[in-house]
Amino acid sequence: MNSLVCVTGVESTGKTASAQAIAGFFGWAFVPEAARTDAAVREFRAGPDDLVRLADLQRDATSASLARTGTVSDACPLVLEVWARVAFGCCPADSRADQQRVDLFLLCAPDLPWEPDPLRVLPDANRRWEIHRLFESLLRERGLPYVVLQGFGEERWRSALPAVRLLSE
Repeated sequence: MNSLVCVTGVESTGKTASAQAIAGFFGWAFVPEAARTDAAVREFRAGPDDLVRLADLQRDATSASLARTGTVSDACPLVLEVWARVAFGCCPADSRADQQRVDLFLLCAPDLPWEPDPLRVLPDANRRWEIHRLFESLLRERGLPYVVLQGFGEERWRSALPAVRLLSE
C-alpha cells in the first residue's frame, strides 16, 4: 500500500530530520518541503496567493512519489493553512480538501530549542506552543489521524514507528 505520512508542526521542531529518518527506516520516499526552495518564500515576499501555488507544488511532488512507494512528506496543506492563518489572517480556500489524502499526520511538538535558520521567524517559545495548539486543534476537529512527536534525537522519530508500521502492513 502506498501510504502518505505528513510530518508537520511549527518551525524548528525537527520535522525534516524526523521525516527523513522515518522514510529511511521504512525505505519510503522522502518529499522535502517545497516552500524551502521557493524564491518568494526565501525572499520573504510570499503572500496569501502564493500558498495555493506552494500547496500545488507540494502535492505534485508527493503524488509523483506515491505512485511508486509509501511516502513521508516534510509538508502538507495543513502547514500552509496554519501559516496563512498566523501570517495573513486568512485560509486558502482549497487547503482542507487535500487533508483527507494523508493517512497519518506526525505533529512535532515545539519542545526542542529554537535554532536560527534563514527562514525561521518564531524564536518565542510561547508563540510556538500557541501555534502547535492550533495545529493540534485543527487535526482533532477534522478527525484526522495524528501522533504527536516529542523528545530528542532518535527518541523523537522512533515514537512514530508503531503508527507508521500499521500503514505499511
